[in-house]
Amino acid sequence: MPRVTKHIYESEIKEIIKILNTQLKSIQDLLPKNYIENLDFTYKKLALLENSKVVENNIHEEISELI
Repeated sequence: MPRVTKHIYESEIKEIIKILNTQLKSIQDLLPKNYIENLDFTYKKLALLENSKVVENNIHEEISELI
């Protein structure tokens, strides 16, 4: 059952991210353009960081399965 729980958890996270992206877009519409450019840069850096964490977790899971 751990895989089922993980799948549910990941789908909930995706839904939360979707909601946050919608809210972020609404906030961006209210901000000056130069502020939005800085925000976009920071957001992209955070997305890259999150991707690296996901890859790291996947590697750890694969190693655990091999052991």
